[in-house]
Amino acid sequence: MDLIITGGRIITPLEELEEGFIAVRGTRISQMGPMEKMPSVPAGIKEIDARGCFVIPGLIDIHTHGAQGFDVMDGTEEALQAVTRHKLSRGTTGWVGTTVTSSRENILEAIRGFKQYFQRNPEEGVLLGLHLEGPYISTAKKGAQNEEFIRVASISEYREWREELGPYLRVITLAPEIEGAEEVIKEAAADGVLVAAGHTNATYQETRQAMDHGMSHAAHFFNGMRSLHHREPGVVGAFLENSEATLELILDGAHLHPAIVRLVWKVAGPERTVLVTDSMRAAGMEDGEYELGGQEVNIEGGIARLKDGTLAGSSLDLDQALLTLLEVAEVDLKTALPAATINPARCLGLDRERGSLEPGKRADIVLLDEKMNPQTTLYGGRVFGGEGGV
Repeated sequence: MDLIITGGRIITPLEELEEGFIAVRGTRISQMGPMEKMPSVPAGIKEIDARGCFVIPGLIDIHTHGAQGFDVMDGTEEALQAVTRHKLSRGTTGWVGTTVTSSRENILEAIRGFKQYFQRNPEEGVLLGLHLEGPYISTAKKGAQNEEFIRVASISEYREWREELGPYLRVITLAPEIEGAEEVIKEAAADGVLVAAGHTNATYQETRQAMDHGMSHAAHFFNGMRSLHHREPGVVGAFLENSEATLELILDGAHLHPAIVRLVWKVAGPERTVLVTDSMRAAGMEDGEYELGGQEVNIEGGIARLKDGTLAGSSLDLDQALLTLLEVAEVDLKTALPAATINPARCLGLDRERGSLEPGKRADIVLLDEKMNPQTTLYGGRVFGGEGGV
C-alpha cells in the first residue's frame, strides 16, 4: 500500500459507499470497501482524508483543443504540459488532444509534436492520444473550422497520420458524405480508431451507410450537422435511432438548449451520452480575444464565438459540464457520472483500465466537494500538485 483515501462517499459501478476507503499500490487501486472493513494501515503510509467529499473516477475528455492559452496545434511539449496541468486541476485525468482543419504541414507538425511528447513522457498516462477533427468535413457545416483547408478525404494522408501516431490515433471526425470518406471510415474503424460524424451535411441514408462501414460516434451532437427534419431525419435522426452509437454533448449553456439536453438524455441516457468540452485556448482564462485554427475568437461571458457570431469551441471544463448535466437532466451524480468517465473510456477501448473505481484499475481518482468542485486529483496513483506533479 502506497496511500489510502479514507472517509469519503465513494461511487463505484455497483453502489455508493457512504463512508469508504480506497487503497492504492503503485499506479493501481489495490483494495476498496466500507470503512469498517479497512485494513490496518502501516506506519508512513500517506492518508488522504475524504470526509465530506464525493470520491469518483477521474474524468475523461475525448474532444478538447486546448486550455490556459495553449492549443494542441501548437505541437509543443510546453503546450501539452500546460493543458495537462489544467485538466488535472479540474479533475480530468485523461484527455484526447484535438486538432482543427488546417494544412497538411500544420497537421503533421502537431502530430509529430504529440509523438515526441509521448516518447518523452511514456509514464504520464494523462494525455491519451490525438483526435483529428477535420480536414475531411463539409463546407456547409464547417462551423468554426477554416474553410481554406477543407478537402476531400485521402486514404494516403490518413495512412501517413496512422503511421506517425500508431495506437495514439484515437479518434477521427469527418463528414461521411464527402468524396473518399467511405474508404477512410472503413480503414480507420478496422484500425480500432473511433470514427465520428461531425461538421457534416449527410442525409439519414448516408449516415446509416457510414454506420455500416464503422462510424459509431457523433461529435458535438446537434452542432455542426444537418438538423433533424420529419421527412429527412439526417445525421441527428440516424444517431438517435442507433442504440449502439455514442453522442457527444457540449454543456456550456450555449451549444444546446436545456430541452435538447433532456431529450438526448431520455433517448441515449447514461449508456450512450459522452460529455466533452471542445475547449480552446480560453479554458481557464479570462474573457478576451483568442485564436483557433488561424481565426480570431472572442470570449464573452465564457462563450466562444467567431466575429460573425459562429460558436467556436468553448472555455468549458468537464467538471462544469458534469454539474450542468446534474442540474438540467435532474439526475444524481451516480447516474450522470458514466457520461464523463466510463463512456468515454469505452469509446477509446480503455474501459478495462479506466473510467470506474474498481480494484485492479488505474488509480485515477478525484475528490469533489458538495458543490462538485474538484479538491484533490490522483492520476496513476500520484497526487497532482503533490509528489506527483506534472
